Amino acid sequence: WGLIRSLASKQLYCSDGDLFFYRFGCLEDVKSRLISPNVLLVIGFSYCHKPFECPAGRFTDACVRDLDSPVCGQCFIGKCVHALPDARVEPLFITTVHYIGEKMIEAHDRWPDREILFLITACELTLEMFGKLGHAVGFQGVGVRLGGQICNTMPAFKASERGLKPGMAVVNDDAQADMMALIRAFAESVVSDSRTVSLASTPPSRRDDIIASDRRG
Repeated sequence: WGLIRSLASKQLYCSDGDLFFYRFGCLEDVKSRLISPNVLLVIGFSYCHKPFECPAGRFTDACVRDLDSPVCGQCFIGKCVHALPDARVEPLFITTVHYIGEKMIEAHDRWPDREILFLITACELTLEMFGKLGHAVGFQGVGVRLGGQICNTMPAFKASERGLKPGMAVVNDDAQADMMALIRAFAESVVSDSRTVSLASTPPSRRDDIIASDRRG
């Protein structure tokens, strides 16, 4: 019944530029929720904006994010992944709309006590389809609409779902800035939480010796 109600719904999300909000009203709403210590972030990147020379391959769910690779050094996906914390996050590299749907359901099953939020990049057709699934099962988060050479017809979309994507999509500049703002806010909250836990578990006699420093430099 949830799926039927979802398909019949006229408003599955609200949008602001390239940002599509699912069960949120605006960017600040998402940011304020992301800093909750119970949140786990599922962040996904469409293969459509991987570079053609991607060392992991384009139509794959892999990313090597090699700091010494000139290709990785110019890739926005790598920039995002390197900015992520080491905890409370599940990075994904999306090949199909079914893939991201399955991974979101898996995340809910694996971490039933966590609040799962998503941040994904995708073309508008994918965001529409994923939105219907998400609305039916209660997913919440942000979709970032890709620009550039995107799939704007159903035949092109179906071909891309098989890995046939001759063009390259991009995350537009404003959307890149918004994504990085969310990632940084989330990362800072995770680091802050880990320091709090560390201090709480350290014997009082040793706490004065601890110097709080950013592990990422």
